[in-house]
Amino acid sequence: VPPTCELARIVNATLEFCDPLDGKTDGVVARTDLCALKFDLNTTIGLSYHCAATAGNPMRGQTAAPEQSGAVTAKGAEVAATILKGLFDLQGRRVYIPYQYGTNFVDGATAYNNATGKWEVAQSGLGSEWVERILRLQDANELPEGLGDVTYDTLKDWMTYGLHTYGSPLQTTWPDLAPWRDAGNKILHWHGESDDSIPTASSVRYWDSVREFLYPEKSYNESGAALSEWYKFYSVPGAAHCAPNPNEPNGPFPQTNFQVMIDWVENGIAPKTLNATVMLGEHLGEHREICEWPLRPLWVNDTMECVYDQKSLDTWHYDLDAFQFKIYRSNMATMKALRYHGNKDIRLDEIPIPELRPGWVKIKIAWAGICGSDLHEYLVGPKNAPTTPHPITGETIPTVLGHEFSGTITEVSPDVRTLQPGQKCTVFPPLGDRTCYWCQRGDSSGMCPNWGFLGYSGYGGGFAEYICVDARDVHPLPASVDLDVAALVEPLAVGWHAVKKGKVGNGDAALVLGAGPIGIAVILALRARGVEQVFVSEVSSRRLQHAEDAGATVLLNPLRDDVVERCREATDGFGPHAVFECAGVQASIDTAIEVCCGQGTIVNVGIFEKPIMINPNIINRRQLTYVGSNVYSRVEFDEVIGAIADVYPILGP
Repeated sequence: VPPTCELARIVNATLEFCDPLDGKTDGVVARTDLCALKFDLNTTIGLSYHCAATAGNPMRGQTAAPEQSGAVTAKGAEVAATILKGLFDLQGRRVYIPYQYGTNFVDGATAYNNATGKWEVAQSGLGSEWVERILRLQDANELPEGLGDVTYDTLKDWMTYGLHTYGSPLQTTWPDLAPWRDAGNKILHWHGESDDSIPTASSVRYWDSVREFLYPEKSYNESGAALSEWYKFYSVPGAAHCAPNPNEPNGPFPQTNFQVMIDWVENGIAPKTLNATVMLGEHLGEHREICEWPLRPLWVNDTMECVYDQKSLDTWHYDLDAFQFKIYRSNMATMKALRYHGNKDIRLDEIPIPELRPGWVKIKIAWAGICGSDLHEYLVGPKNAPTTPHPITGETIPTVLGHEFSGTITEVSPDVRTLQPGQKCTVFPPLGDRTCYWCQRGDSSGMCPNWGFLGYSGYGGGFAEYICVDARDVHPLPASVDLDVAALVEPLAVGWHAVKKGKVGNGDAALVLGAGPIGIAVILALRARGVEQVFVSEVSSRRLQHAEDAGATVLLNPLRDDVVERCREATDGFGPHAVFECAGVQASIDTAIEVCCGQGTIVNVGIFEKPIMINPNIINRRQLTYVGSNVYSRVEFDEVIGAIADVYPILGP
């Protein structure tokens, strides 16, 4: 196990990186949520550390330790990541809430064994007392040396016993504060954001449970505002457990809570922020304001603002799915969702129905399609599905799959003026950060460096009963387009984008290599854009029939037909003006380069499992254009909806 000095170096590196994320470098990590989204613990590997020898303190259970020098190892970073990930059982289900980034690893500390000369897992005095005095399952002195016989499942069992016995696994769970509220009482609730004993997110979870229990019919913003009238929660930057934090000495600590409460109760002066005082360090005695939850601090031009940041707020929410019974949120409405947990691991889970966010709408899913990328994730993933927090959604697997879907709007955020409940719609699923060069210039065709996809990247997906999405990504449907066909807009947009890349139109000829779902989408797009001569090459007779139904005019099977010769015969020896590779195999690329007419265009639409060989001399000699095609733009998405309405007879009912 890593020595204490190594873990301390990881904590210090975390503080150094995350300090300025709130817009001000002051020795305080005020935005541990942004830290979780942006900091990679693996960057600490190789950092050097040195700690002097210590004599130990038997009264505090601290053993003597030798001088420590070295560099952070991959194992040390892995241990830190495991601590910050939180407690899971052996089946990978969450048991408990983790600490925030930058917190001391007190409960994960190691101890030096002078007898063996090795660093070993330390047995927390508080944890031992919890087992002995609270659960009374085992004498603390009889716990196995180094906790060798205690597994994650053992800890879960102990917590389950505590839940059954006390109704709490170390945290307040009772959300019904209606009698307290109705009696006119007030609550000032604060928690140190760097608490190294009781995770700060447990307080966030309790605040959420009260909000949801007492105001179940209200939106997140409405219920939060109603709760704020009598219950205010503050996360105090840098504060440790019931005390200031020596690692973040410039962090404030609330000192005037009773006066704030008196002013609120007796004088009707409700606090907007909580006043706190710096208790250590160079800024001793200075005052700081603490933002009321769910607003988060952000410094802009030397002025602290309290801002709403949904991506950051999402990092504070955890599903304790290791327990069959509900922990908190017992009244929360749930839904069925098909979630991707890992390679060949898809489960039908019961999860909370998503809540509206500012500028978002809620949609009841009607139809959803299975994309090849979903199948690819299942078979060989996780590839695109995030195993570390996605830079846009902040989510990791398990995520709800499905980005080809349609539905009906059931609820809109109060600030949304362009949409209304009852509208049929489909959704533009590519995700961009809206801040990069590509997003700023309006390019939404997958060029954003933080690019992702609704569904496997997070924010919910089509394989669920409901989804909440940004209103800017919602595309209302014409009355003539049914919801079952609308679920095809996304894959059709892939084909539409590819055909525009191929620069073909009336009077041109095109060859489609591969008649899978995307190949069919390309054929439909070619026909909709006026291309009359459409060749298709496919080994499956069933897919060839689908291609003919979609509008292909010449059906070729490369197992029995000379595709190159047949295409040239039908085009006066020239070959197709554009070739669309939709199979993702070497043979189709070879055919594309050989058959494409001079100065024609080859559009690479397929996804290849293996690297391929291309002879660039042929491309040069015949002046071919070889282009890649990935997803589509917002404009093209709308064009497809319009085309479906115009050419609905081609698709069929």
